[in-house]
Amino acid sequence: MPIIEPHEDARRRCLRTVAQGAIATGLVAAATAVTALIRPDEPVDPGLAAIAAVTAAITAAAAYVQRRVEDRAENTREGRS
Repeated sequence: MPIIEPHEDARRRCLRTVAQGAIATGLVAAATAVTALIRPDEPVDPGLAAIAAVTAAITAAAAYVQRRVEDRAENTREGRS
């Protein structure tokens, strides 16, 4: 099995988290649309999908940063720079 460099691993984790966030945001948008169809008399906040998208983006960035920090901490413990 090939060894994946930490930078590449961080990038893959970030992209995977972006995909997961996009799916979650799509589900929130779909639920919002269904709610609007079922209960047209109640206002639906379109900002809900935007909040979900921003949350997903922040989560992806955090996943990338966390992996990079873990790698640096591991290198420090092992005496590498």
